Amino acid sequence: MTVLDDATIERFVRDGYVHLPEAFDRDVAAACVDELWTLTGVDRDDRSAWRQPVVRVAGSVAPALVEAINTARLTGALDDLVGAGRWARRTGYGTFPIRFPSATDPGDAGWHVDGSFVGPTDDPPPWNSWVNVWSRGRAMLLLMLYSDVGPDDAPTRIGVGTHAAVARAIAPFGVRGTSFADAAAAVGEPAADRVATATGRAGDVYLCHPFLLHAASWPHRGQAPRFMGQPCMLHAGHDGYRYDPPTSPCERAVVEALGADPAG
Repeated sequence: MTVLDDATIERFVRDGYVHLPEAFDRDVAAACVDELWTLTGVDRDDRSAWRQPVVRVAGSVAPALVEAINTARLTGALDDLVGAGRWARRTGYGTFPIRFPSATDPGDAGWHVDGSFVGPTDDPPPWNSWVNVWSRGRAMLLLMLYSDVGPDDAPTRIGVGTHAAVARAIAPFGVRGTSFADAAAAVGEPAADRVATATGRAGDVYLCHPFLLHAASWPHRGQAPRFMGQPCMLHAGHDGYRYDPPTSPCERAVVEALGADPAG
């Protein structure tokens, strides 16, 4: 099932992400919110209990959450960007950062690229999380909106086009790779005019290249918690990008950033 047209795919290669409206139904999104409220352990009807700026749910196999990530529209878009048969379906996933209305610094709003495998160091998590130019262990990052997210609701910030700079920063480290923190530090913060925000309606999904810099935002000036999932989509049948024909849009973004095939 082809979901994304050629222009959208080219925008993904250039910008490192695409916004997919109505990736799953709003009633499924509402069921996901109900499940996540329960998992937070916070009383949804008592605003005085909303004390923390962010509560993280480690993971879940709840049916509504599994349904949301396996719709024909979303999986078709993943086929378009990663390649059919090259990513693995999820039967459960996490983490879920639930951000509550608050002016308090959540302490996690720095720009970063997500790591995808445990590096060869003795550093504790998350500092032992590494990346390499094959994107070992991570085919795609999704930002799944379970609630409506406006500009006041602490939307995730996206560094437009930063996936290309990250690819260039990590390529010299080859298969061994480097830490996610060093990769982000090598690129630095994106310019203000190159920052987008993951706003949208419940049921929307942002499909992001795994090398894309992103960050939380604060304060949360909205009236209700923001419910979102940020699952890592895994490779299927291979440890990372293959860079063999036909090259997927995810792989092509790296090749174009480097001006060469990482596989030689």
